[in-house]
Amino acid sequence: MMRHGERYSVSVRKEDGSITTENRTFVSVRKKIKLLNIPLLRGAVNFIEMLILSYKNALHLRRCLRPNRGGRGVQVRAVAARAFSERDLSMS
Repeated sequence: MMRHGERYSVSVRKEDGSITTENRTFVSVRKKIKLLNIPLLRGAVNFIEMLILSYKNALHLRRCLRPNRGGRGVQVRAVAARAFSERDLSMS
């Protein structure tokens, strides 16, 4: 992830080796509320905005790397099916 001004880019290397890049815009809340440009507040607001932006990008990374997987319940059932035979699962 690289950020400059009101734009940022996210690049992800997929499992097949290809790289996808997305360019997005990001308008800081400091542009909307001028009071938040006071130096001490500006640092705190920037820190919180970067945490939020990083979390969103982590979710994007997860979607890019695992696009066809279901929810956690599907994964748990798949692990259970491999761990136990069909006979064991039918008895419960």
